[in-house]
Amino acid sequence: KKFRGKMGPGRGLHAMLTRALPLLSVLCAVVMIQHVYSAGTLRTAPTRGFGSYATTRQAAACHQLQPRQNRIQAVTKEPYGYPRSTRGHRTVVRSDHPEIGEIIDPIIEWDFDQEMQGDKYDMKTNKLLHSVYLVPNLEDAVRFCEKALSMKTLRRRDLPEQKSKMAFMGYGPEGEYMTIQLQEKEDAPGYDSGDGFQGYGISLPQTTYTDIIDNEKLRPLGGVVGQPMMNWTIGPNMIPDEDPSLNKYIQRGYAIGPGEVVFEVNNQSIKDPLNKVRLCVIDLEKSIEFYEALGMRIHQKRAHLLDIPFDSRLSAIMGYGETEGESGNIELIYLYNTHELDLGETFRQISVSTPNVTAAYETMKEAGYSFFKPPSVVEGLGTEVAALRDPNGYVVVLVSEEGHKKELELAASF
Repeated sequence: KKFRGKMGPGRGLHAMLTRALPLLSVLCAVVMIQHVYSAGTLRTAPTRGFGSYATTRQAAACHQLQPRQNRIQAVTKEPYGYPRSTRGHRTVVRSDHPEIGEIIDPIIEWDFDQEMQGDKYDMKTNKLLHSVYLVPNLEDAVRFCEKALSMKTLRRRDLPEQKSKMAFMGYGPEGEYMTIQLQEKEDAPGYDSGDGFQGYGISLPQTTYTDIIDNEKLRPLGGVVGQPMMNWTIGPNMIPDEDPSLNKYIQRGYAIGPGEVVFEVNNQSIKDPLNKVRLCVIDLEKSIEFYEALGMRIHQKRAHLLDIPFDSRLSAIMGYGETEGESGNIELIYLYNTHELDLGETFRQISVSTPNVTAAYETMKEAGYSFFKPPSVVEGLGTEVAALRDPNGYVVVLVSEEGHKKELELAASF
């Protein structure tokens, strides 16, 4: 009665509510549909098994909360991988409820074959050829590799004008297997090994612990046991994403040969037994980014805190093979609180073959890396090469694949 006179006939509060009733019904229906959709999405998410990525409290909240309390903001597929390249995708559920927050699905849809952005040249066709290690006596080092580690001398090369001679050691043909280029130089400045290069990793199936790691066998060959063969428990990887409770077991020891070259020996059977060049790094992520730009893929990345014996480091194993055991790899090792490295004088370089040195050179330059040696032909060999340093200072030499094959054909003709 109070407002009827002011609003005129038919404009009272009762009349307004009556006219608004259809609109309110529509709004209620929309809200109900939204709640049903949200509840269904959140209820199905935990059934995929969020593992350690969702707490028990989050899971309970997902199951027990009423539909109107779920308050899902988004369900998205987000890139998984770093630093720049995407290695896969996984589902992320976000809610504004304080008990739920963000839930990340550990089921990752991997895509290792996705090309890196900006590449005009397929760097994945590259191969890890060899690394160069300087020794004071070439024959002593060759004998150790042959007798203690069962390697083969694949070829030799003498460069009298450079007062240098070399032997290529490995378990299979060059170009198909990774090799070590042992080098002796008359005018070598020294043989300080530094603290950057951590040695080589080899995997050989052995019948007993002492087949290789035995001082009675190593000392007559100029070597020594660095660490006896023992059982190791290997914790879970971050890449590929593994369950936190997963453990792997391996027998491992360390042998030190002439020239203080270290060999990590694993009791394991894989295609290429010489499967790792082990390098300490200052920045693991920048190092991963560099070797990705070279075309390598990550086979594994993990923290070693759950290893037994305990090991406080992060590492990433990268290579050109489809799997870690298919071909040689580089193991990048970050020791906590490392701000600088002494690269020493013995570890000289890593050599990577590529079908087109100039194209690889341009691709790396576009990625932001500079070369101290642009593409040029090695005098006396006729092989095109280019050289740059990785973020830690290690020298990486790009070698023409065709030129390297001609070197092998020439060596085989003698």
